[in-house]
Amino acid sequence: MLDRSNKVKKMFVQVVSAMAHHGYLELEGGDLLVRFIILHCALPDTSQHGCRLPDQEDVTNEALRNMCANMLHLFTTTVDRLTDVLWPSLFCYLTQAQYTDASTPLCKSLILLADKKKAVLEPGSIVDFSAQDNLPSPYVVMVRLLVNASFPFRCQGRGAPSLALMRVLSSSIHPKLECVWQAEIPPLLHCLEESTEETLDRRRWEGRLLELLSKTLVAISYDKWICQLATEATRYLPTYNSYQEEKSFLYKCIGVTLQHCNNKEAVRRQLQELLGSVRHHSAVEREGAAVGVGLCASSHLDDTLAKLEDFRKSDIFKKASGIFGLLKDRGDADLEKAKSTLILCYGYVALLAPEDQILCRIDSEVLWNIGRLFNTKVLGVKVETKDLTMKLSLIQSVGLIAQAVSACVRRQGYLFTRKQELMGVIMDFVKAEPLDVLRNPVRHLAMTTCANLFNLEPALTEKEKSDMLRTCLNSTFGLPRRSCPTGARTARLSIHARGR
Repeated sequence: MLDRSNKVKKMFVQVVSAMAHHGYLELEGGDLLVRFIILHCALPDTSQHGCRLPDQEDVTNEALRNMCANMLHLFTTTVDRLTDVLWPSLFCYLTQAQYTDASTPLCKSLILLADKKKAVLEPGSIVDFSAQDNLPSPYVVMVRLLVNASFPFRCQGRGAPSLALMRVLSSSIHPKLECVWQAEIPPLLHCLEESTEETLDRRRWEGRLLELLSKTLVAISYDKWICQLATEATRYLPTYNSYQEEKSFLYKCIGVTLQHCNNKEAVRRQLQELLGSVRHHSAVEREGAAVGVGLCASSHLDDTLAKLEDFRKSDIFKKASGIFGLLKDRGDADLEKAKSTLILCYGYVALLAPEDQILCRIDSEVLWNIGRLFNTKVLGVKVETKDLTMKLSLIQSVGLIAQAVSACVRRQGYLFTRKQELMGVIMDFVKAEPLDVLRNPVRHLAMTTCANLFNLEPALTEKEKSDMLRTCLNSTFGLPRRSCPTGARTARLSIHARGR
């Protein structure tokens, strides 16, 4: 079992198959053989390890992985004596981090086992997750399957079997879920049948899953259960430390769950845990956490703003004070990333909070706190950051705030007094970009944000409009075209320089 040769492992899998058909997997130690099969259902592609096969007789990771997946399927369908060995113990593997890439065969086998139990009307078809100490909770199982579905074509197409297993487990997760999941999940499965990884609208798909979660919580309508889901989902975040996009989606799921949680103390506690779990150097995690916080604010604006302020005052932000704040070491870089997360949080809070509550707080709380995060005082002198991540977060956050204000002013008048100031800061970022090279998305994001700000009151003067247009044009006309010959690029830059 410890041999690293895939050829040896292939022969061992064949031995395990023979043992299964003769009842040996039901004996003590049989679970180790099942674990071996499942572990190798999660093998990465050979190419991911940069391996080159020395000859055609060697067994690839893909071949061994498929063999183990087929073996698990055979155990489930043809070896009836293994049903009670695999059910419900396979759930233990489903939720563990090391078996993440084995989700597809695990879900398919669990569906088949559940159908077997239902066909003979066995009471075990409804899983009592508290019956065995090693079984995961129904909250974690639900979270795992929902996150699996967020990237449905990964791991050999795990989305459809994950959703199908959710449907099968509805009564085991909660007695009130059978009707809602029977109605909501089939259209999602149909969508996956009609889509490929390239054609699936990622944003719309994610929105549909979050809507499924919201309808699930409405159907349950039991605050203690919902708060426990938020607690266990937050506790489950480290499982996805190697899967940033999945972790980002889980942050959003936590935000939706907190929307439906009425226990304010639980909301504050989970917000604190959520913010503390973010690895701020990851742009994907920063974005996901910020959206999660914004979703929470849609029901708990006061508590969310209070927790963001508490986080700003936490130890992670205290180390930059004083003259040594000028010395940029690795710790300072981490601090800038944490500030970027918080700046984004304020932007999504503004965008997603109730329109009748947020408008009066835009200046006094949201923009004021963003300004404090973006500027640092050293010996009483305000020093603006040069960190690119913070610049991008500021521009994006201002754009989100502009969208929020734009939505609010349809129903009530509002004078966005800091509009010109914000546009000036953003245009300064654009001016600071080199004229002959496109190194980052500052220009594009800045122009998009200014477009969102443009129509808000007060209107820009003709001079302000002219200055903004000139800055945008000057920052783009000098950029080389893709695959542009050096001579042509130099000539165009010379013409541009003479024209200014």
